[in-house]
Amino acid sequence: MYRFPKTIFALKNSVDQQLDHVRSECSEMQQAASLDQQLEEAIDVLHSVETLLQILEKEVNAGRLPEKYHPARLLCQVLRKNAARRYYDFDQSNNWSAVKTLHRHLQNAPAINT
Repeated sequence: MYRFPKTIFALKNSVDQQLDHVRSECSEMQQAASLDQQLEEAIDVLHSVETLLQILEKEVNAGRLPEKYHPARLLCQVLRKNAARRYYDFDQSNNWSAVKTLHRHLQNAPAINT
């Protein structure tokens, strides 16, 4: 599920601290002067969000947060929501593997009570 190496912040930041960091990275992206800088900051946002997911997973596994905050559950929740909104282009033949992956996620995912 993760693409980046784990940062030191995944080990020491709280969820609230990392949410603040995600917000600051989004602000840096908005304020970047050039397209190059905006795109670099966009990757920083992605990395910061991934760190947040690692923190959530750690906290849920340690019993400090409820299971509904586990990143895998949140992923399934977002996939369901976006599929219902028809955000995915399932008409393209090159998306067939994505359709099967999405279907597998939705079939195997437990219901999430929010």
